[in-house]
Amino acid sequence: MIRASIVALGLVTLGVPTTQTAAQAAVDMSGQASASDIAPGAAVTDFVHAPQGLVRFFLCGPNELTIDGCASGGTRIGADKYAQGSFLDLGPHATSDPASGDTTTTPGMYCWRAESLAVGVSFTNATTQCFFVEGGNPPQLVAAVLPTIRHVRVGEPASAYATVINAGATIAHGCFIAPFTSVPAIFLYQTTDAATNLPTGTPDTPVDIPPGAAQTFVIALTPTGPFDLKEVAFTFACADTNSARIVSPLNTLSVGASSQPTADIVAIAVTPTNDGIVNIPNGGTGVFALAVANIGASQPPPCPQNTCICGEDMGISYVNAYSGVPSLTIEICETNPGTGACLSTPVLDLYRSLAATETATFSAFVQSSEVVPFDPAANRIDIWFITHACDWTYWSRTGVAVRTVP
Repeated sequence: MIRASIVALGLVTLGVPTTQTAAQAAVDMSGQASASDIAPGAAVTDFVHAPQGLVRFFLCGPNELTIDGCASGGTRIGADKYAQGSFLDLGPHATSDPASGDTTTTPGMYCWRAESLAVGVSFTNATTQCFFVEGGNPPQLVAAVLPTIRHVRVGEPASAYATVINAGATIAHGCFIAPFTSVPAIFLYQTTDAATNLPTGTPDTPVDIPPGAAQTFVIALTPTGPFDLKEVAFTFACADTNSARIVSPLNTLSVGASSQPTADIVAIAVTPTNDGIVNIPNGGTGVFALAVANIGASQPPPCPQNTCICGEDMGISYVNAYSGVPSLTIEICETNPGTGACLSTPVLDLYRSLAATETATFSAFVQSSEVVPFDPAANRIDIWFITHACDWTYWSRTGVAVRTVP
């Protein structure tokens, strides 16, 4: 089923073509949309690692957000801060202060923006520096997107699958998907058959979702010009419901567009319980499996003798496991696709590149030195497929939730 889903994604035919945000009181945004709420009036800090020069911070409230998050406007927070440009410098930062009139008391979504006064433009990706202030009516919709990264050539659709669940007690009418982040691309969404992943219905047509039911979609961004990898958030909404919350990377899609053929690696993870949750027994090991396919051009060749020359055509490619849960130890091995047996001893980082049309399978083994509570939005493991030259290229990412069990 994993391999079938990967192949189907590459064959879908459509009708048209270093910043860190953290909240105080132990609410850690980790440089992406918050997976949990904060209380009204809680102080929230935005850090930005910037070149030398002055930096100015702004915070947009629920009624000030646009398709690009906090792209302009907002409330200026604190004084201008100077960035030393040193590796040891934690970078300039600002903290909201509701007692001084900062707007973090009204329930809803908020986004930061930081501007470099040296160049006069915003250099933060506001969409991934957002958080929610709790209160009001909880969202009736929840959404997920898979895969979470696509690299395509200009004019080719970067497609992914989306699932929208109506968690409410009434029918959600006129449900649709639209980009929340602006990129130079044509967007399309269409319902699919959940059993086959094949498109159904009519493109760009809202649908009703019964209470407690899920509707699957294919979404696609067809770039009209080249651009670097950018995380795109989406509005998942219905005519009579609140929008689903943006939770990176659970329901976002990072897209890069190239004028030349590019590798396009799609990865999917599966757990033994087939529910996306890795269960770690007390004192034992949790496991999950991955299938990956390169449906684009070959990855760049490795650097001779592990020495890298700056450029897109050289680099070391590898598979890396990451989790924000500090008690976890995660090791990976490539497996025999027929038997599932490891081809070598599991390691923390596995060096591996993929040629055009090549597929591979992997297993991951997870242990924890502490109890990991069930929080599927926050306690997660991400598997990255990366090339490292003089910079990082993130080709693909997939993930699972993790918890310990008695």
